Amino acid sequence: MARPTDRTYADQGIPGRVKQSISRTTGQPVTLYYAEQAGIEADHPWVVVCETHGEQESYPTLRHAEQHIPLGDWCAACMAAPKRTMKTHTYTPPPNPHRGRRTSRFISVSGNRQIALGNEAYDHLGNPAWIAVQVKGNEVILTAAEEPKKQGQGIHKVMSISHTGVAIAAIAFLNEQQIANGKYPPILKGKTVRFTPDRTTDQAIAEGAEDA
Repeated sequence: MARPTDRTYADQGIPGRVKQSISRTTGQPVTLYYAEQAGIEADHPWVVVCETHGEQESYPTLRHAEQHIPLGDWCAACMAAPKRTMKTHTYTPPPNPHRGRRTSRFISVSGNRQIALGNEAYDHLGNPAWIAVQVKGNEVILTAAEEPKKQGQGIHKVMSISHTGVAIAAIAFLNEQQIANGKYPPILKGKTVRFTPDRTTDQAIAEGAEDA
């Protein structure tokens, strides 16, 4: 025999009302009552009521009654109705601007030794054998060049590093400009390839050479 409760239930001011919720199975509002306080005649003290169809069922324990609230299996009208289709909400992460972009589409600075260009940027320059490197403001500007008569003119030999791109050795330039290692999106403008790198110092970068 179920033990009587000393607690007084009056959810939303209604005597004997324990709580109301929506059945996961039927989608209908279901209310749980303590029969004695609600004035409901039932075989057991805890009663669940389908508010849509008025059908009810009683259970010997509160836990037992709560287990049947989401099922709605005690309401014949709910069971005869078409089953409720549960809506699922799939989390969609915000778009990543770099997702799906091949590494070959970036300008890469690595080891403080070289600047690597993907094939897209290299093709834009016309696939030259030599590349000139300049600085204007915060931008690094790459242009196609002819073989220099002597070293130290900011013109570098192109080296093939893989099927996705090429590179130039620019140790002195990278150290002088304090350019940090990283991958930078290129800007293909006119006959140049430009990128704005991070730098390893906060020292202002002086105005460089004008565009070629």
